[in-house]
Amino acid sequence: MKRMILWFVLIVQAIAIVILLLRPAFVFLDRAPQLVSQTKGQNSKDKEEGDHNAAESLQLHIPVAMQKASDIKVERLSAAEASIEAVAWGVVLPSSGLTEARMKLDQAQQEIVQAGLLVDRAQQEFDRLSLLWREGANIAKKAVDQAQHDLDEAQQKRKAARSARDTLKDVIRAEWGNDLVLALEDAKGGALSSVLTGESRLLLIAEGRFNDATVALAEQPEIKMSARRLGVAPQAELGTGKATWFWLAPAKQLRTGQRVRLIPAGLKHSGKARIPESAVVWQAGQSWIFVQIDEDDFQRRAVQLGAPVVGGWQLESALASDSLVVIQGAQLLLSEESRTQIRNENGD
Repeated sequence: MKRMILWFVLIVQAIAIVILLLRPAFVFLDRAPQLVSQTKGQNSKDKEEGDHNAAESLQLHIPVAMQKASDIKVERLSAAEASIEAVAWGVVLPSSGLTEARMKLDQAQQEIVQAGLLVDRAQQEFDRLSLLWREGANIAKKAVDQAQHDLDEAQQKRKAARSARDTLKDVIRAEWGNDLVLALEDAKGGALSSVLTGESRLLLIAEGRFNDATVALAEQPEIKMSARRLGVAPQAELGTGKATWFWLAPAKQLRTGQRVRLIPAGLKHSGKARIPESAVVWQAGQSWIFVQIDEDDFQRRAVQLGAPVVGGWQLESALASDSLVVIQGAQLLLSEESRTQIRNENGD
């Protein structure tokens, strides 16, 4: 009998251990107060506010080991620096297009030079034969006519080469603007010489009121570098229709396609906190962040974003200045929260 009881206890303990191991790693602690509708006319509003408050009262429990495994990172809020002028967005352009355009222009110019040499030789031959024929030398009129034909043909080839060069310039101008076409025609590369040698990168930015400014990487705002405006770009900024300009910056830390912010010289503290871009997630048209409540618990908070600043936005919502905000892994937490809510609604 004792042996049977012992086996029974061991089986129960084994089942309990299996259940604990199969529990979800992310656990919600719902501490939301129950909302009660006061009047029938307020039912819809109460439900909407209840859903919003419930979302903010849910806590997501994540053990430290799971945080490290999921590469979840937090950061304390920092003061935002607001630019006296608007901070402009931009992108790093590929240099291959400019290099190709320069090669095509060089080739077109070489064809014009070669055609010019043919015209010079044909002109000299026509002048020589014409003079001999007029002086009564033993030169047939047919030879003079052939020389005239060769000269006309050479001149037509030179005209065609010039026309092809002008058409090519129009195509390049449509993509790169007149200022860059002039620089590409310069034998030494002009203002684009450092781009053609790979020392600098070309940026497309919706800001042209300054000759010099600072550029910061959008995803790594601590990486900054000086930039110089080159000229007007023919493209409008995607989504806004704003005019754009070409800027030049050192190539060392820039890669094609990277987003950048152009920051004018004058910055001032705004007195508000800065919310990094990577911390913000969107759901149902509302911006949210995840705040670390304690070592293992996180909570989703609705936030109101203000003016854009370097690397994010000014925070218009009330939030403690020393709050720890998830800056990496916020989307992961939102996805896991949604899955857990679905499991809870299904009674799993």
